Amino acid sequence: MTDMKKILPLLILILATTFCFGACKTKNKTVYHTVRFDVSYLSDETTAPEALTEEEGAVITLPSLSVEPTPGTVIIWTADLTSKKEYDPSSPLTEDLTLYAVEVAKSYTIRYLLEQGRNAASNPTSYNGATEILLANPTADPFFHFVKWTYALDPTHTPITSIPVGTRGDLALRAWFLPNEYPILYYGLTDAEKEDFPETYVYGETLALPIPERAGYDFLGYTSYKDPTLAVTALTPDLVANETSRIFSGIVNLALQANWREKE
Repeated sequence: MTDMKKILPLLILILATTFCFGACKTKNKTVYHTVRFDVSYLSDETTAPEALTEEEGAVITLPSLSVEPTPGTVIIWTADLTSKKEYDPSSPLTEDLTLYAVEVAKSYTIRYLLEQGRNAASNPTSYNGATEILLANPTADPFFHFVKWTYALDPTHTPITSIPVGTRGDLALRAWFLPNEYPILYYGLTDAEKEDFPETYVYGETLALPIPERAGYDFLGYTSYKDPTLAVTALTPDLVANETSRIFSGIVNLALQANWREKE
């Protein structure tokens, strides 16, 4: 019985050591994955690169090919022949893979040059020439309106509304804006008195208002038609921008009141 008591701890130690050795061996076992390369979907024949065997979790370096792509296309590696989404080589390996070399339309960049305003969110920053790109109008700053898109390097400034199918190369597009032009309404003047007066005001300009004449009256100056406390001697960008609610009548008309006093 005494011998058994001495042997029992030794047996427990041996069993524990054996179990740990087996478990630790299983836990530390390295898993490998194979990455194969298929070039059969290319239009020109070329030799497929050799398969790679890498540890699970590793990242791979994609092989390059000596074959030239069809003009307007690039060759990529993809794991999905349906979507042809380009494989990200920085993704850690989790399984065996077959990567296919396929040609896809080359992607080009689009830069939009806007000195003012805000570009439409739907206008893409890249294209591939396979489909037509319809250009949306940008949002203009207050007191301006959008006129046209043009190619930035086009000296003729010919308007464009889309990027046609078959277009190639990186593009720069320029948005053109012009200042708004507003009709001027004169109150307190006869048609004869305002016959040669300016009929519109172009935002950004400074337009000094003409002085009318009327027999037997002194001209006291202009005020806003809506607000007689707002004296106006000239139409300026600051006046139009800062006093919009007081100087405009309706949506687009600048309304002025000519004020008179009968001579004594």
